[in-house]
Amino acid sequence: MKKALLLAILVVLIIGLSGCTTSSKNAQPQSPASDNSPPMTTPPATTPPAEPTEDAFLAYQNQGITIEHPKDWEVKENQAGAIVAFMSPSEGWGDSFSENVNVFVENLTAPMSLEEYGELSIKNAPKLIQNFNLLKTETATIGNVAAQKMEYTGDVGANSLHFLAYSLVTCNKVYTITYTAQKDNFQKNLRAAEKIIQSFEIQVPDSTAQQAPLDINAVKQNALEISWQDLMRYNEKYVGKIVHLEGIAIQVTEEKNSVNCQNDVSILFSIDEFGQELVIAKFKNYNSIRILENDNIAIWGKVQGLDKYTTVLGTENTVSLLEGQYVELIPTKR
Repeated sequence: MKKALLLAILVVLIIGLSGCTTSSKNAQPQSPASDNSPPMTTPPATTPPAEPTEDAFLAYQNQGITIEHPKDWEVKENQAGAIVAFMSPSEGWGDSFSENVNVFVENLTAPMSLEEYGELSIKNAPKLIQNFNLLKTETATIGNVAAQKMEYTGDVGANSLHFLAYSLVTCNKVYTITYTAQKDNFQKNLRAAEKIIQSFEIQVPDSTAQQAPLDINAVKQNALEISWQDLMRYNEKYVGKIVHLEGIAIQVTEEKNSVNCQNDVSILFSIDEFGQELVIAKFKNYNSIRILENDNIAIWGKVQGLDKYTTVLGTENTVSLLEGQYVELIPTKR
């Protein structure tokens, strides 16, 4: 995880430095001035460009994200692992650095909160950025998604840079959108950069959109009433068929689906009161009542075959596996 984070920071630097040009190499030869030419004067200091209007932006879509950028900013894809980088236009031969906004995504190998990711970012940044100086860090939002906002400066090679980074943690992924500029020119394209960043959206595919609504009554009517012994002994015979079982919830685990951010729920339950006759039911995109351990439940599920279950003591048991269709709480008698 730390290696992946260092890569994310390094990508920002590589993309930022790719916008550098050496003015002496790019300067075009000037025609000799005639005797009547006016003397050269130092150009007046430039002011930050006006914020681009809505019609001056284009939408960019790739790898499940949508983001808008000014029409005149160059689009560079797959730059050192980043999904995309937007490079500000050059203002002439003396413009030695292209301010840029880039988008990076990384998969989390273990659950991590937004706060934990922010702390890890701050800890690792000095390893790659000389004279790293954290200016501020705060919570923010992009759309309706919580984000960590971090502003910092540092030196990379001969460049003194100013960074503004937003990170979002969702669906076991981290999305980082960063604006990079030279220290003296940070304000120049800041308004455009903020507008680019705030347009960022994660496109979440709705995997249930094309599925017909579950007919619970039909599921119940077509389900087979079967004993745990028969399900285990003749499991292959029942694969693909819906069965109805009742028992006690032993363990319930929830996990965010990395495709659509909905909950996948796995319920380990026992048919008998001693926890010996075990079955696992796995529900995709679960949106029904929350099941707790020791709940008495009725489950309808499609038989998938046999699976392995490891107990807390480390022993491995063979259990029947169901693709969960529906679950109900059985009221307890008082």
